[in-house]
Amino acid sequence: MTTNGTARRSGAVGLVAGALWCVLSIASLATPDPERYLDALFLAPFLLTAPAFVGLHLFQRDHLGRLGRVAFWISSVAMVAILIGQMGQVFDIDAIVWLGFPAGLLAWVVGFALYGIATIRAGALPRWAGGAIALSQPLAILLGVAFSPISPLADYGDYSGALGHGLVWLAIGWALLTAEVGASTAPAARGVILPEPTLQGADTLS
Repeated sequence: MTTNGTARRSGAVGLVAGALWCVLSIASLATPDPERYLDALFLAPFLLTAPAFVGLHLFQRDHLGRLGRVAFWISSVAMVAILIGQMGQVFDIDAIVWLGFPAGLLAWVVGFALYGIATIRAGALPRWAGGAIALSQPLAILLGVAFSPISPLADYGDYSGALGHGLVWLAIGWALLTAEVGASTAPAARGVILPEPTLQGADTLS
């Protein structure tokens, strides 16, 4: 798959994931009491976020450096832990719920924060895209607190703060769809300044 194709496909998946995160948030706000079906609904945007994130990484991995690689693996392990923990919520298996919260969530916060910084440094996407990635989970937490008078916080069945993830992945999806692939791989995009060309023999003529 070409870099251009990776960006387009990942961008499209990211937009769908973002839209579904928003739907999850709206559903939570529409049902103030915790609902078990929302735990299952959570899986739809989450399972689309994973391939969108992998595609984002493939698009810019040559420019991320060690920080980006470490952050990617921290985030990936965190997402697997969250998935396992969420399955515990859905199927009422208390022994594995902790993998999603607090373990997976805390690792996700750290991983995405570092990955956002690496994305800003890479220069393959606009700087705001890296900032959005870094702040996605804190934004979701803040919105969850802000919406708590409408939909009280709960340890299951409430995802009003998912709007934060929705807004971030709508933005990231759009950034990938509109990415200038040629420009992102140019040396200038990575902060490398090439020397100006000189004409051979210019010194002897001056």
